[in-house]
Amino acid sequence: MPSLRTNTALFLLLTLAPAGILAWLGLQASAPFLDQLRFDARTQLRRELSSIVSQVCEAMIEDERVATTRLAEAASRLREALPFGSDLGMLTTLDQEMSDLGALRLVAADGRALWPREHDSDLRHLPEWERFVQVRTAVDRGGRGAAAFEAARSLEAPALRVLATCLVLHHEPERAAVLLAPEPWHAIAEAGPLPCELLARSVDGRLQLESAQKAGGLHVVAATEHGRAEWLRVARADWATMMRQGLRVRAESGGYLRRKRVSVAGGAVLELLCQTDSAVARAQATPLLPHDCEVEFAPTDGVISGDIQFTPPATAYVHAPTILGGVEFTARDRRLLELEDRAARQHWLTSLGIGLLLLVMLTGTALVRRALLHEQRARTLRLEFLANVSHELKTPLTSLRLHAELLADPAVDGPLRARYGAVAEAEGARLSALVDDLLDFAALERGRRRIEPEPVDLARAVRDLAAAWLPLASRDGVELRAVIAPGEVPALADPTALSRILMNLLQNAARYGRPSRDGGPDWIELRTGPGPWVEVRDSGPGVAAADRDRLFQRFERLHQGRGLGLGLALSRELAEACGGRLFLVDDALATIFRLELPPVPDLPPELQPGQP
Repeated sequence: MPSLRTNTALFLLLTLAPAGILAWLGLQASAPFLDQLRFDARTQLRRELSSIVSQVCEAMIEDERVATTRLAEAASRLREALPFGSDLGMLTTLDQEMSDLGALRLVAADGRALWPREHDSDLRHLPEWERFVQVRTAVDRGGRGAAAFEAARSLEAPALRVLATCLVLHHEPERAAVLLAPEPWHAIAEAGPLPCELLARSVDGRLQLESAQKAGGLHVVAATEHGRAEWLRVARADWATMMRQGLRVRAESGGYLRRKRVSVAGGAVLELLCQTDSAVARAQATPLLPHDCEVEFAPTDGVISGDIQFTPPATAYVHAPTILGGVEFTARDRRLLELEDRAARQHWLTSLGIGLLLLVMLTGTALVRRALLHEQRARTLRLEFLANVSHELKTPLTSLRLHAELLADPAVDGPLRARYGAVAEAEGARLSALVDDLLDFAALERGRRRIEPEPVDLARAVRDLAAAWLPLASRDGVELRAVIAPGEVPALADPTALSRILMNLLQNAARYGRPSRDGGPDWIELRTGPGPWVEVRDSGPGVAAADRDRLFQRFERLHQGRGLGLGLALSRELAEACGGRLFLVDDALATIFRLELPPVPDLPPELQPGQP
């Protein structure tokens, strides 16, 4: 065993060490080539990213110049069309024309938004103001009946009539929409946000809002930008209009926006609201690279260094200063990504192949070692078997020779001669049984042993066996008993196989059934019937629980140097070939081997197997 272990270790060392070295060389062979490819790709990516930064900065400068020029032109047109408080409707057209740059606002000198309108109109100067106040007071007190409705509709000033009607019909949006339909839009706009909120709650009212939105009427209603955004959504404004309104909402909430301003007249300022990344987005939409490279732009508040940095596997980025502030440029080279993926896949496949090779080698080594161990064990068992066969044959032969010499002595009288003859006959039977075991074992190994079950009498077989073994038992000081059921005990078995099984069981009891477990005299008992079963009992020490699994295995001997380790295994195989079974009964008073055989057909139930 130590030599086999040493040879296995040397074999593993001589095979795995070169395999490991070759694997390492294989993995390292492509490293310089990949490093050079990465360096070349990064150099080109750095050069192209620098060019991109320059192009984008130029595009931003041009974009800023265009925005300044167009805003100045819009202010000039507004000065010509809106001298001192004329209608502000032209701003809707200008706002749509400059939608690609941002959203327009007209702001007064005191900061109030003139367009889109921010503050409500003051209607207290109108002659009917007092009557309107009475209607509003009645509504506040819960008076929304016919009297309040008639008072609201009797007002002559359109703006007051619209506002009073909305107050009375606040919970009847559909009716209010019908009454507001003939009113001029400037009157609805002068009434403030309440009419628009009421119109947004009815089907007919939403149609009126949609018509007003197309004409730019929603921008002249005094409201917050958040509220106006909701009206535009209800009026199904287009995407560009909603985007411009989103800029105004962001400005109202204090969000950061780029603002370009040009003076109009009377201290009023025309303001252009631009997103900080709008120019970046337009530059991003322009193809800048001639090959497979992805570029992204994003405003950044980080440290602006201007140095190009790389992150694995194929990404370069730089924080560059522009006229719009810091912008992060990120470029990903798809060619380098494919190269890295291919290299990683090749590395993985190489590692997998090496791993499988090592696994095959280790598996082969384990199988070879297992085969060698099995062969070594088989050789050891064969040598022990031959030695045991020689010993087992020598014992009965020696006894036969001795008793033959005694029988040849003329001085031996008749009774003694008969006694010596019985012992010689028993030893001959024992020797014959041993030789038959060897022949049966060889026949079973070659598949030539044929079992031919037939009806047999177990009672007679047990009596014949007891009579044959009685001289040997008396010589060894063992009491041999036979407890046989009266009459015949029929069973279905091969007579030769049955004789061999019973002989082996009796030999096993005679060999291992001493000393008695209770300290009394040694005894062996043969018991059978009335069912088709036979038990061989002895008073010996029994079989330990840990050894019972090995008891019926070939060449397994529980007591070193005694027996062939073949009898019980052969007996079980013969019993199973006859259709029965042989097993050890767990009993605290005796060692019991029980043989159960198939019954002869058409027997009464009381003679079936297993009956006591």
